[in-house]
Amino acid sequence: MKQVKQPLPERAPANLRPHELLLLAAWFGLAGGLLEGFFAWTLQQARWVAWSRLSSSVDLNILWASALVNTLLFVVLGAVLLPVLTRWGRWPALAAALFGTLTAYGWLSTSGRLRERGVIMLSLGLGAVAWRWMERAPARRLTLMRRSVVPLVLICLLAWVSVNGGERIWEKVQVARLPQPPANTPNVLLIVLDTLRADHVGSYGYPRPTTPNLDAFAKQGVLFEKTFANASWTLPSHTSIFTGRLPSEHGAGLWPYDGRFPTLAEIMSQHGFATGGFVANQLMCSAAFGLSRGFQRWKNLSWGWGDIFTHSTFGLKFHKLYRGYLNSYQNFSGMSAPEVNERFLSWLDGRDARPFFAFLNYMEVHEPTRPPREFAARFSDDPEALDRTAWRKPQKYPYQSPGFRRLALDSYDASLAYLDSQIGALLEELRKRNLDQNTLVIITSDHGESLGEHGLDGHRSALYLEQIRVPLLLRFPGRIPENRRVPGVAGLQDLASTIAEMAGVQKHPFPGVSLASRWSGGETSGDELFAVSELDHFPFSSLEKWPCYHGAIKSIISSRWHYISHQKFGVELFDWNQDAQETQNLAKTEEGARIAAEYGAQLQKRLTSAQHSEQRLVAHPR
Repeated sequence: MKQVKQPLPERAPANLRPHELLLLAAWFGLAGGLLEGFFAWTLQQARWVAWSRLSSSVDLNILWASALVNTLLFVVLGAVLLPVLTRWGRWPALAAALFGTLTAYGWLSTSGRLRERGVIMLSLGLGAVAWRWMERAPARRLTLMRRSVVPLVLICLLAWVSVNGGERIWEKVQVARLPQPPANTPNVLLIVLDTLRADHVGSYGYPRPTTPNLDAFAKQGVLFEKTFANASWTLPSHTSIFTGRLPSEHGAGLWPYDGRFPTLAEIMSQHGFATGGFVANQLMCSAAFGLSRGFQRWKNLSWGWGDIFTHSTFGLKFHKLYRGYLNSYQNFSGMSAPEVNERFLSWLDGRDARPFFAFLNYMEVHEPTRPPREFAARFSDDPEALDRTAWRKPQKYPYQSPGFRRLALDSYDASLAYLDSQIGALLEELRKRNLDQNTLVIITSDHGESLGEHGLDGHRSALYLEQIRVPLLLRFPGRIPENRRVPGVAGLQDLASTIAEMAGVQKHPFPGVSLASRWSGGETSGDELFAVSELDHFPFSSLEKWPCYHGAIKSIISSRWHYISHQKFGVELFDWNQDAQETQNLAKTEEGARIAAEYGAQLQKRLTSAQHSEQRLVAHPR
């Protein structure tokens, strides 16, 4: 049988110029980056991503952002390798294998569900396919790339224009569909100073000059002296604020809020309010975690160079490596307080005359704190040392050492002073726009922060006072009395019903009692004498030193007693008026055991009541 000779592979022509390598690199970066961005966005929408990728949420800007990052990285790599690769006659195939492998790695890593070893092996296999594809006809392949690289650039530009222009068009469409609210309907501005504990605010008795603007604001309205978050971390606490429900009701914990209850923004939108969210917390307070429901404008990502880099696959990998192996907690991205202010005010100036409901989230006192030098100098003789991205390294300041705690405290306070100045600037801009008189402004926090108390640093680890006691300030000229302090206990879950009532929304689905009765001198009901907080079990090995690693935690607090129930470690009871640091567990004393039993029953009653409420809502939806 006569054998048919296979044609020899087409070789690269002798006149092939070395800089064609950069063209090849750019082509793989553009084409692969566009597909990578599409995969990242689509998989996030389908919630088919690992938690680590979900917490690095993206929007449609990822389409062009991934292409930009990959193109720059690949071109730089091509330039570095150009003297080496082009010495070899078959360099187009080798280059295609290299960039094909990197492109495949980006695709396969977008879900975060595949093991790293498997991703690498599959990427190498696809790189081999790219080798064979280029080896068969290198000149024709390079010609194809040369002709298609400009259309790919145009597609990236079109994606950028479409996403940024399209969202504004869609917002106008949504607003045009809204009903017209009654005349004189007030505006509502909800400000969450992420991670701010109440006992570092001047109007709550803190001696250091951290919050002159917040203190002045407090005198213009009502201050709740004993306010508690319903969880010690962002996602469940914000969801409780937005839905008026406890964490065990709304279910937002390790995974996103599923929308089982209407949110404050959804209800306000249905009643004719323009709604906007401008959020610096990119990790847990994001659209990916379900918190953008009801907002016509939602800005969670700045898409500056930091966002562009860290939301691409290679940027995210580098960020993880940088933090994990170089012991640095540097934030590469996230909106600063001035940027949150600027974006909100720009939206405010561009909206129509209808009333607005706006939600602002600031991250300046969230770890890692990096106070500007001017503010750091107010709290330390060594301002440079207050940058937590530098001194967090364990080998420099061992965890829980006196040096660590001192710097943590100074860095936190300096960052708070800077944030306070930005809040002051925002309130002044509202005054200049004549929006200070007909706007209900609420300033609070989603949780506190441990600064060495109970051997803990940060939050989301326990339910001690420093992690759940937050400030709550409200101002509404003519509707809320000035310089009023409310001494009783309040929980953040009551904010939804309070805002709805003050905004004139007559029928709303939020449970709980409006806090308005508290400053008007009305009777307090039993529901207002306690606040409930909950924290899920976090069984991750890296969190072994945290109490929540060993089991779920629940607590109930009154004006005097704080009862904490741990799934594994049992019960703690603190007289927090006399023991603000909560160092003396009274649960094992005779009187303490009796009080603990009463509070345990009260906690169970409230949780059971909440569960029945959820079941009724499911059986008879509103």
